[in-house]
Amino acid sequence: PPRSHYDSVTQRLVLNMDHFCPWVVNCVGFYNRKFFVLFLFWTCTSCYYFILATLLREPLSVQSLLLGKKGPTAIKFMAFIFDCSLAIAVTGFLGFHVKLAYYNQTTIESDGNEYDVGWRKNFESVFGENPWLWLVPVVGKGPVGDGIHWPLRKGEDVDMEMGTRLATEPSEEPIYASDSD
Repeated sequence: PPRSHYDSVTQRLVLNMDHFCPWVVNCVGFYNRKFFVLFLFWTCTSCYYFILATLLREPLSVQSLLLGKKGPTAIKFMAFIFDCSLAIAVTGFLGFHVKLAYYNQTTIESDGNEYDVGWRKNFESVFGENPWLWLVPVVGKGPVGDGIHWPLRKGEDVDMEMGTRLATEPSEEPIYASDSD
């Protein structure tokens, strides 16, 4: 099927494969991509919550830590530094994957835009039709589609055997990547 790839780690063919993620010890694809993006989102949220709560409760000062004045312990200070580093790194990952979802791309196909059918339909193909459930880690009705048939941008078509783009005239009817002539 189009947009599927063989994952050598799990030794499976994965629909809409994005990447193998060692954090979740699984391949991110059609059925679990929402949960991966939400994992990044809620990790960022909890990191920033910890940073904010720490700063409001006990302002950090390297000077008070080094001089032994009343202030945070060394363990709290190191936890704060680690959390700040994690927040920055995961925010970068989150931004990248939200951008990919916005353009209906994966990390494997991040240079093409033939599957970009508008931001709303792109997000629905990852998070499902109900926007109230987009930030909640539940399946709901699942992502829109079946993972095999993909609507294409108007004016684009893909040669299914070669995996290359074909020049076509824009049409009013949606074109699906798995339709063969």
